[in-house]
Amino acid sequence: MLSLEGRLAQLIKEARNLETGATVETVGGLQSALGSLDRELATTADSTQRRELGRLRREAGLLLADARARAVLARDFG
Repeated sequence: MLSLEGRLAQLIKEARNLETGATVETVGGLQSALGSLDRELATTADSTQRRELGRLRREAGLLLADARARAVLARDFG
């Protein structure tokens, strides 16, 4: 099983690999996975590790927000 850092890195990789044709549902699934990782991140005690994980979480969130916006625009405006 991957560490929390490894799972965040995997999520970032998946978000970067989303095609422009990604659906809202696909992006929503990844956002749901990020929510689960957020709950684990909240229990991380080490401040140095939390800072690095927070940086990865921010990157994943930004990538997914962008992907969701593109997916919604594609769905609504073709």
